[in-house]
Amino acid sequence: MAENKEPASAEATGAAEESAPGRKTLGEAVAELDAEDAEIVKTSAEAISRLVFGKQLEKERTGQGGAITAIVRAFGRHLQDRETVLVLLKLFRHVCFGVSGNVELAARNGGIVAVASCLRSHVDDEDIVAEAFWVLSVLGKHPGSEGVVARVRSDIEAAAARHPEHPQIMAKGMYLAALAQGPSDEGGKDEAQASESAEAEGKA
Repeated sequence: MAENKEPASAEATGAAEESAPGRKTLGEAVAELDAEDAEIVKTSAEAISRLVFGKQLEKERTGQGGAITAIVRAFGRHLQDRETVLVLLKLFRHVCFGVSGNVELAARNGGIVAVASCLRSHVDDEDIVAEAFWVLSVLGKHPGSEGVVARVRSDIEAAAARHPEHPQIMAKGMYLAALAQGPSDEGGKDEAQASESAEAEGKA
């Protein structure tokens, strides 16, 4: 998969893409995540996803350079805009997937609570619930996340209950429920993680 075939010169590739005519640079796109206009935020989030997808160095640089906290702020500002929330969730996943420093930064800066707010506001939207569960399963890998996941467990369970026929939601819901329970349910974690380990950064 794309995540397992990282370009040898990710920094050079990212620089070439950033300098392409008509394209935002990473810095410009990250700054625009704080825009009041939802369309600007959505366009910028899509641009960042495109620039960092599958590029470990770019993801780390972008997350540590302000994207993580900007995404959390953007969730609060545009929580009711369905399309913007979905794009922001995908960006959150792309920036954090496989980058422990970004996962830790997101977990420490309200990322889990922000994603839970997305679940509450869009509980009937299976696309948002599936993406939110995926993001939570990535953020849940941070050692200090169990307690925060436990605090939003009711949001996770309510969302899962609305989509019993959706296999990805149910698999990740099992993993998140086990994570919220702590070390006493390692079997549940292992079973759900088996599904997740078969997925890479996956969908762009």
